[in-house]
Amino acid sequence: MTDIEKITFAKSYIDKMAQGINPLDGNPVPENDLINNVRISRCLYLVSQILDEACSQPEINTVKPNATAPFRVTAEMTENFPFNESGMLLKDIIDYFNSCADNAGIKRLAKPALSEWLISNGYLQPVEKDNGKHYKLPTEKGNAAGITAEDRYGMYGVYTVVLYDRQAQKLIVDSLQSIADNYYTNKKKFTPREGFENQGAGWGKEQDNKLTELYKAGLPAEEISKALGRTLGGIRARLKKLGLSDAT
Repeated sequence: MTDIEKITFAKSYIDKMAQGINPLDGNPVPENDLINNVRISRCLYLVSQILDEACSQPEINTVKPNATAPFRVTAEMTENFPFNESGMLLKDIIDYFNSCADNAGIKRLAKPALSEWLISNGYLQPVEKDNGKHYKLPTEKGNAAGITAEDRYGMYGVYTVVLYDRQAQKLIVDSLQSIADNYYTNKKKFTPREGFENQGAGWGKEQDNKLTELYKAGLPAEEISKALGRTLGGIRARLKKLGLSDAT
């Protein structure tokens, strides 16, 4: 296991503990457990951020920059897949296969490949919740395939996780080569939703100034969202980043 793989693996455990989740079985820990103490949670989040920064450092980033061979599923990848009876996050599934790709010296699987395939095949659907956050939640077909969503409580309030049981994990493993082939064959430039033409685009000084101007003029976040062509969640996140008061 390379240094970056070790750090990534350790970070996945720390992230789960920071969210009040037992990293061994994926279940929420009791409310009175030590890791649910707010000071402990903050420390875990801080460590996670430091590990994120460490992983981005070129001296330990072992992903081969000259890997030109396309991503492919090998027998070793599927045979050694760590099926988890308690359920897995989609991120953990992707991280496993990309760790294998790093070791094989081939290109990584793009992170959107799995979620786009699950959406296009009717297993997931994009949903915007009342708090302005966007989620990809299971449909009825997704539930039948072993994909479930549940709300959990962390230091920053309620958040939603989507879990893939063994049946869903096997569906992805068995379909992975087709998923990869279709993604790279049909890959298209990101197209924002109608009315959100600036979704995903960088902000820049001009848009930051416009956002600040509209905010200080007393416009609600919903109106600013329409004026700037960005999602409500994007507006709230940027207000918070700029240090404006009611960005929650």
